[in-house]
Amino acid sequence: MKPVTARSNIVRGIITWCVLLPKRLNGGKYSRRYFKTKAEAEKYARKVNQQIQEVGCRFSMMSLVDRLEAMKILEFIRKHRLSCQEAIERIASAEIAPGNTISGKALTVKQAFEEFIEFCKDSKFEDVTIREYKSHLSRFARSHADQAVHAVNKELIKKWLDSIGVEGQTRSNYITSIRRFFNYLIDQDYLEKNPANKVPKPKVIRKTPGILTVQQIQAFVELLLNKEPRLLAPVVLSLFAGIRVCELMKLNWECISMSKRKIFIDERCAKVGRHRIIPMTENLYAWLSLCENRTGPVVLFPTQDNYFKTRRAIALLAGITKWPHNALRHSFASYSWAVNPDEKTIASQMGNSPYMVHRHYKAVLEDTEGQKFFNTTPKASSKKVKKKN
Repeated sequence: MKPVTARSNIVRGIITWCVLLPKRLNGGKYSRRYFKTKAEAEKYARKVNQQIQEVGCRFSMMSLVDRLEAMKILEFIRKHRLSCQEAIERIASAEIAPGNTISGKALTVKQAFEEFIEFCKDSKFEDVTIREYKSHLSRFARSHADQAVHAVNKELIKKWLDSIGVEGQTRSNYITSIRRFFNYLIDQDYLEKNPANKVPKPKVIRKTPGILTVQQIQAFVELLLNKEPRLLAPVVLSLFAGIRVCELMKLNWECISMSKRKIFIDERCAKVGRHRIIPMTENLYAWLSLCENRTGPVVLFPTQDNYFKTRRAIALLAGITKWPHNALRHSFASYSWAVNPDEKTIASQMGNSPYMVHRHYKAVLEDTEGQKFFNTTPKASSKKVKKKN
């Protein structure tokens, strides 16, 4: 940095002297100090240069850790649009503390919850993810609406979880949502530590995933073909190709090649951001061939909720009173394992890990059941269906 110098200046015919302070020395703004004589201006310039030199020497003597901490503090102050002096004054009066808002008031759990949900929406989180966060965190926010976020600790979280009576996998899911919530607050500089990280998750004994029987599948698909043909494509793609619902919501017919008998799940659709190619089974090809207008989006429902409600209504008509969680995708994986117990192949098709496939679906069904599943085809009397918006 060049040294600060005194400069002459003519104002209304009168010679004055000024010292120009650059942006770096004045909080991002230029500043001028005026003097009547050259001697006064030069004296002030020498004083400023001496201060710069002293600060530089002191900074150079600081450890690397202290320098990094100083830079973090400066970034925090700038984010809150405060001068260093204002920050010092507020800290001294305890106006700025972990978990406080820019105005200096403590951020409450209710305020933080509302901000977090807006962040999820702005970040284009999946509908099912936002719905789960709302379900879990809204209960927590109602119970601790006016509680300052920096006052929440692991004991409070554990006591609350005990009070609502959640156990097993449900309790684990609640803890996951609460941890994600507090991680967001850390990212926003409201907190330094996540109190939920020390809340232990229960050991969960995972049950075998629920699936549909071959008889239920045949009756269900035939019924929706006649009652609600809009469901045909998304249901059979999930059932006989293992495609996730969140992926189906983004999938277009252009990604389904009937001639090559392949389904292309690109990065835009894939949940984990990795593309994959799914070979089309004979029975899937037969069902999709009944769809006459194969253009545009595969799912013709505006939201996942609309799709789920309509699918559930047809399932009840088919006599399926209990719909297992993720029944279609789980059925595909279980019956696929029965036919060919190769976790790598199944995982590749489902966009999952071999570990998860091996953990959930190994030795669940007989191979004969798997063969019946993949022989589930439309009846000879089934007619093509037209797409109706």
